[in-house]
Amino acid sequence: MLPVKFPAAIRCCAMGLRAVFLALAVVPACLAQITWLLSTKTKIDIYEYRKCPDQGTGEMDWNLRLHRVSRDLLVVEGNISLSEPLDENISGNIIVAEKGNGGWMERMFVFKLPNLCADIHLILGSGWTSFWEKAGVAPPVKCPIQKGNYTVTDYSTKEFEKNTIPRSRQGTFKVDLEFLRRSTQKRMGCISFVMNTKPQ
Repeated sequence: MLPVKFPAAIRCCAMGLRAVFLALAVVPACLAQITWLLSTKTKIDIYEYRKCPDQGTGEMDWNLRLHRVSRDLLVVEGNISLSEPLDENISGNIIVAEKGNGGWMERMFVFKLPNLCADIHLILGSGWTSFWEKAGVAPPVKCPIQKGNYTVTDYSTKEFEKNTIPRSRQGTFKVDLEFLRRSTQKRMGCISFVMNTKPQ
């Protein structure tokens, strides 16, 4: 009887079985993680606004501050001066720093906004539209936001805090919103706020 050579076939079968066992072990774990991520939200708690040290050309001037009305109520007040429309010609960056034991860890994350107005509107949803309504823009609020001077009074931070994001790092973060001229990427202004994130 001629010998039958099985090693290659056996190796192939073993690899296939190993892949199946890995899939059976890993896929449920991955699905569990995905389910956990989607089912758990992160709440945003903003407690300070400040101007960025570098205002660039100052053509997008955001001079906002927080005023505490009561123990549970903070409102945004201040002025915004736009020398140009907030339209598709304005891009931006969201620059995130995280607070650690040694102070701020700068530029932990940078998110690019090719069309700042439309992108922020998408992120903040009703928080963005209600903010501009408080600033005097007639509803329905749409991009672009026309150039001019705007005054914001008694805008509750709870409007922004209604927004939740998928589960992310919990902690204290400083978020700089940088306004850039899209054609040159020169900074035209910057507003910064400090927030805590915690499970919803």
